Amino acid sequence: MSDSMHKPDQNESALMKLTASCTIYEIAELYKNLSECLWTSAVLKIDLSAVEQVDASCIQLLLAAQLEASRHNSKLEIEADSEAVRKFAAQIYCPVVSAEANDSMVSGE
Repeated sequence: MSDSMHKPDQNESALMKLTASCTIYEIAELYKNLSECLWTSAVLKIDLSAVEQVDASCIQLLLAAQLEASRHNSKLEIEADSEAVRKFAAQIYCPVVSAEANDSMVSGE
């Protein structure tokens, strides 16, 4: 990513609500939107509550976005998750992608 891109202001935040399907078929559009939001917001909150279908590509993108945000002194938070996201994350032993994990990271537990 270019240095000429907008760096987030400390007071800017955004909420991104994902739709019912978050799979490999939607990942290119999700990547584009997520990248744009990461560069324009100091805090990006992601709402997964409407997600009914999820696969590894979505989880992988969210984890990569968390790393990218931390590298640029931004923050990515999972605002809400869904039963589908919790089940899939548990199957692949990935507790980081959930609203509960987000609360634990913030409180230091």
